[in-house]
Amino acid sequence: MRKAGVAHRLAVLGNTRGTDWLARLGALLVGVTVLAAPPTINVQRSPATMIVGQAYTSSWSTTHATAVSLTCTASGTGFAISNLALATSGSAPGTASAAWVGYPSRCTWTAIGPEGSTSTVENLTTINPPPAPTITPQLQPATMVAGQPYTASWSTTNATAVSLSCTASGSGYTVSNLALATSGSAPGTASAAWVGYPSSCTWTATGPGGSSSRVETLTTVNPPAPTITVQRNPTTMTAGQAYTSSWSTTNATAVSLTCTASGTGYTVSNLALATSGTSPGTASAAWVNYPSRCTWTATGLGGSTSSVEILNTVAGVNPALPTATLSASPSNVRIVAGQTAAITLTGSGADVGGQVAKLELLLDSGSGYSATPLKTVPGTTPTASLSHVHNLPAGFYRFKLRATDNQGASTDSTPFPVNITTSPLLGSLSGIRSSADGKAQLVGWTCQAGTAQAMSYQVFLNAPPKPWAARRSAPPRPTSATSWTTPPCKPPAAPPASATACALISAPIPAATPAARSSCRPPPPAAAWYCLARTATAPCRAACALP
Repeated sequence: MRKAGVAHRLAVLGNTRGTDWLARLGALLVGVTVLAAPPTINVQRSPATMIVGQAYTSSWSTTHATAVSLTCTASGTGFAISNLALATSGSAPGTASAAWVGYPSRCTWTAIGPEGSTSTVENLTTINPPPAPTITPQLQPATMVAGQPYTASWSTTNATAVSLSCTASGSGYTVSNLALATSGSAPGTASAAWVGYPSSCTWTATGPGGSSSRVETLTTVNPPAPTITVQRNPTTMTAGQAYTSSWSTTNATAVSLTCTASGTGYTVSNLALATSGTSPGTASAAWVNYPSRCTWTATGLGGSTSSVEILNTVAGVNPALPTATLSASPSNVRIVAGQTAAITLTGSGADVGGQVAKLELLLDSGSGYSATPLKTVPGTTPTASLSHVHNLPAGFYRFKLRATDNQGASTDSTPFPVNITTSPLLGSLSGIRSSADGKAQLVGWTCQAGTAQAMSYQVFLNAPPKPWAARRSAPPRPTSATSWTTPPCKPPAAPPASATACALISAPIPAATPAARSSCRPPPPAAAWYCLARTATAPCRAACALP
């Protein structure tokens, strides 16, 4: 039963007058009863969302309570319990069940006390755990080589942190709890100190799903020795012919070549080369009979390796003799008596499969070719050329070019005649051709400068003497005499196709007199010598030797 209401008593107190109101208030309060508070309850769960297979803790506390009960309901296989009596405060650990996933529970906590009861509702949710982190380390190369670079790389899933610890005996690589990004790469150079001391390295990835580790063993070895392979094609070189040297290496950073030989053999000292390649060349005749000892050396981190090769060069057999050609300009020239003419001689030589060792320019002034060349050009290549200007007085000359190859074989060019005259008559007999009736005829040209009057010419067998009394055979017989009216002219480089400036020669071939000789030029054996002149007693002005 409640006593008189407090409000009523305060009202009475408020109506009281006088100085003894405190005494009156005390008297009023003697009959008041203090009312009890209703109970309270506070519930906490850690973690708030439960994870399958992981621990959780429920804790609760109350005030003004004498008892606590818990009722949880759920559909399916969710957590359920009915009127579980609990202490007024405490904690209860547990492990979340996979059966609860997808079936949340509604839990009602009720605190009961003198002044009634109070409830709080908690919704329990259970989820599957996050996936465990993974880590994948990779070392390239898998086995490190001292002094050479390597790269360590790693990648993770479901990780928030990565750490690396390596242990090793001796001087092997070590590191402790090195914090790393969740993925990345790190280059480095393997130390020679690690050789023989492998490291055990533990990579650890940590994330919401826990942690996982991978262990790898780091092994470092000494670098391998370099290797070198040399090939030469052909194996035995032939003078004047091409060859190719090729080489390849492994584990090398540099290559050098040194060749030694006696005499004129091939030599080279410490020639720096790429670690692989090819080199073409042409074998020299100077190397014949002087073999070379060539040492190829490959150098790398693992030291050096050498390969020795013996180079042999043999004399080549040329498929053909050398060839030589010669020309002169001018070849027919008129000069003033007492002067000279500058004759430009141009020639070339070639040797297929060999080398032109030298070109020699030879002159025959009437008594045979001189033993001393006018000019010599040395050579070391398959072709060579020569150019020479020679000043000569009036006369008839023959030039030839001699080409000599690297095997000592030689070939002379066809003699090239040069006619230098002080006479107004110029001309040339260039060869033989068939006439319309099938008879052989001499062909050539002749002209007389400085006059437009009619001129005559004669073709003589074995040339007229100079003087006539010096001849050693019977007088020549003229084979043809023809008059032709010509304007002043210059000698053409070759017989003209039509006689517009000079007379064309077309004469029957006279009978040959092989024994006859001429002061103009001794012909080769078994050949007839023809001369073009104005008269039988005139000097030879233009001539040719025909077989």
